[in-house]
Amino acid sequence: QCGTSSDQPTFSSPSPIQLTHTIKDAACGWGHSLLLTQDGQVLSFGWGGYYQLGNDSTENRTSPLPVLGLPQDWPIAALSCGAWHSLALSEQGDVYVWGWGEHGQLGLGKERKAQRKAKLLKSFSEKHFISVACGSQHTLLTDGNSVFSFGDNQFGQLGVEGVERRFDGEELIFFSENALSIKKVFAGQWYNFAISHDTK
Repeated sequence: QCGTSSDQPTFSSPSPIQLTHTIKDAACGWGHSLLLTQDGQVLSFGWGGYYQLGNDSTENRTSPLPVLGLPQDWPIAALSCGAWHSLALSEQGDVYVWGWGEHGQLGLGKERKAQRKAKLLKSFSEKHFISVACGSQHTLLTDGNSVFSFGDNQFGQLGVEGVERRFDGEELIFFSENALSIKKVFAGQWYNFAISHDTK
């Protein structure tokens, strides 16, 4: 997951990754990493056991390789990693998901246990998202007016009624009821933050 093409198990000091791309963003999961290049490409490396590298394989990778299935016409603007799943947000506001989905964290329904390469989240095709965040096994999305969550909910981390898993996105009505305009969402392992444009 350090991307150094080395079998060395640990690094006690920073070690550079040899790349031919300029990197503008990165995200880290439990054992995998994503890089976003200046021209909007996504590279992945690390542990691939649940397809979280998005290259149609469960093999581990010590050096960055492109994620498959992402759009060619709309560059990627932001990334997020859960423990074993990954998200990419395009400049158009579309969300692409891949990796482990047993708890519903991919938003692809109850039957989809894993996604081998990036897949467009079509259930929100009319939304233009501005921020995405992955917790350990849950996901948050916002278009600025609404916040949606799906995945594991055993600690109430989805912010919806009950503690049942959600396999399709459910809106957190708190934000719309209080007319809050959301700037960005963040997810910890089992909790979340949202930053609003308001002083509330």
